[in-house]
Amino acid sequence: MKKAISTFFAFLLVFSVCFSTAIAATTTAKLTVKANTTKANVGDIITVSVDLSENSKLGTLTYKIQYDKTAFEYVSGSFTKGGIFPNEEINDKTAGSLLYTAFTGTSVTAGGTTATAKFKVLKLNSKINVYVDEAYSDTDEEVTSSLSVSGVTIVCAHGKTEWKVITSATHTTAGKKSQICSACGETVATAVIPATGHSYGSWTVTKAATCTTKGVEKRTCSCGATETRDIAVKAHTPGNWTVKTAATCEGKGTEVQKCTVCGTEVNTREIAAKGHNYGKWTVVKDATCTAKGTETRTCSCGATETRDIAVKAHTPSEWTVVKAATCTEKGEKSSECTVCREKYIEVIPAKGHTPSEWTVVKEANCTIDGEKKSVCTACNEEYTEVIPALGHEFGEWETVKEATETAEGKEKRVCSVCGEKETREIAKLTPETDGKENGEAGEDNNVTLPDTASGGKIIIYVIIPLLILIIVGVVVFFIVKRRRYCK
Repeated sequence: MKKAISTFFAFLLVFSVCFSTAIAATTTAKLTVKANTTKANVGDIITVSVDLSENSKLGTLTYKIQYDKTAFEYVSGSFTKGGIFPNEEINDKTAGSLLYTAFTGTSVTAGGTTATAKFKVLKLNSKINVYVDEAYSDTDEEVTSSLSVSGVTIVCAHGKTEWKVITSATHTTAGKKSQICSACGETVATAVIPATGHSYGSWTVTKAATCTTKGVEKRTCSCGATETRDIAVKAHTPGNWTVKTAATCEGKGTEVQKCTVCGTEVNTREIAAKGHNYGKWTVVKDATCTAKGTETRTCSCGATETRDIAVKAHTPSEWTVVKAATCTEKGEKSSECTVCREKYIEVIPAKGHTPSEWTVVKEANCTIDGEKKSVCTACNEEYTEVIPALGHEFGEWETVKEATETAEGKEKRVCSVCGEKETREIAKLTPETDGKENGEAGEDNNVTLPDTASGGKIIIYVIIPLLILIIVGVVVFFIVKRRRYCK
């Protein structure tokens, strides 16, 4: 059993060391080759840069920019340092290869351009590559094999092209042409050549048009093709308006226009009804003060129209007061028509009180209504009325608490009559700015992100050994328990 436990511990120790070594010897850094343009013509000068990704944490870096000497010509003296590393060396003495070496005693976290160089393009569709000789992390671990790199390919910019006819167009069929690059021979674009269309002569009338039928005309192309089209029907020649149906007092009539060439009715319009031509109104029945009257009139066509004569007004005798009106109650008066002797009654409106001097019963204040009373000089009735509340007479607002950028303030005012107080809030102050826009220098807005590499080391050196100890403890516990059970 002791031998088995020792073997298990040895296995776990070897596994932990191998696992931590494998993780530590990797990097997420990237080297990217970029060009100011990936499309160029033969003879153009291009600028190539090698960029390092941010937070690479490299301590040492050596790489070569390699290019085909038949495709690119290095511009002498154009290989320059980028300044990412504090210690950099470059070498452009070897044809077809530019050497870059850099190192630092600490760690590189800033990303950007490590070096740039210029090349003259000699041959298109060629690639410039970067090969890493060696790369070490800030903890002096080799990460050469895991450093990601990429190259850049320069393709033809098709600076000079010419159009070539592939298929010629005819009168009825479209042709085709291609735009071909003079440098690489690639077809850049294609286009349709529109059909030329027929070359027709003048139109010749084969059938004249009339005001009832269309005509026809024809024209012929130089290739023998013919085209025909209609000649529009000529317009009618309308004559004078003629009455077709005469209008009556109540019915509409009709009149038409006929074409003077073919006799076709070309236009029709209505004649408005004449309307009745009535005579004077004649009274058939006189109106009275109790019944309407009637009158009539007659048209020349024999039609008649009747209307009412309004009822006449009564002719009242003298009014007699039936009930006298008082200050608060309505009265009545009656009369009799001198023509029909019908009796009728009308209302006499109430007179209303005639007040004496007002006496204040309760004074009004700022918020509560008052009351006053008086005695009518006609009926001696006592009655009251409301004196409306006067309302507060507030003074000026006074600041009780000043407002700040983080808290509201407060101000108050006091009624000069009753001493009632009223308060209100003062809005927070707007923070003053120093004129700096977002993103300008000023306060340090940089946020320090967690160190993911350090977090990985914590997992390796702390958490994994702790898990191993727990597993060992569980195994030992079960072994001891089993021995006790066997005893």
